Amino acid sequence: MRLLVIADIHANYEALKAVESAAGSVDATLFLGGAALFGASVSECVNWLRNSATWAVAGEDDLAVALSRVGPAADEPTAWRDATSALHRNQLDADDLTWLAGLAPRLSFYFDMRSMLAVHRVGTPAVAADPDARLSALRELTASSGADCLFTAGDRAPWVLEEQGFTAASPGSVGLPGDGDPRASFLIWEGGTLQIHRVEYDVEKAVRDVLLMPLPLEVAKQIKHRLLTGHAYRQGETG
Repeated sequence: MRLLVIADIHANYEALKAVESAAGSVDATLFLGGAALFGASVSECVNWLRNSATWAVAGEDDLAVALSRVGPAADEPTAWRDATSALHRNQLDADDLTWLAGLAPRLSFYFDMRSMLAVHRVGTPAVAADPDARLSALRELTASSGADCLFTAGDRAPWVLEEQGFTAASPGSVGLPGDGDPRASFLIWEGGTLQIHRVEYDVEKAVRDVLLMPLPLEVAKQIKHRLLTGHAYRQGETG
């Protein structure tokens, strides 16, 4: 059986369409949060998820939009969030906002005769930034849940970790990678094997759409830079 695992679309519908096409036929889709903020096509992305995601969990960005909630510090500059949160909230209809607000931060499910656990983020941002602390948190959460496989998100790059009795993975970002590779990223589970995939998409179209948004010029330039380069934003980089 084939499972598509995606996260951090960030309203980039061009990237999402490319992932859907590259993934081909799948039996189920797992969404690990991060539908909203930063990109130009939040309504299209949420609509796709409502129709196509078999399982979904909430990211901080989704709750920030749906519930006007301020999430913990993350990689992206606060100015990006401030500029796009209310904009996205106004672009989504009541049903979309209700769907986002109703997503849980974690869920357990069975697929391909395995027990799986899905969470948007493991631990605090400080734990996520410390490799040793994060590995310990991943092991502890997997052991306490009894899951065969743990899926998490909020990462600049995709990864798969397999140890004896312990499997964890992150699909990276569909719409806003931060590992120096601007291609959309996702995972495919097939027959017990996890494989990372990257796919090119019409990034120029995504950039044009962002530049048409009513954003502060500096914010638009920074998001453009991230889309084109896949490099995490650094102070002074404007694209």
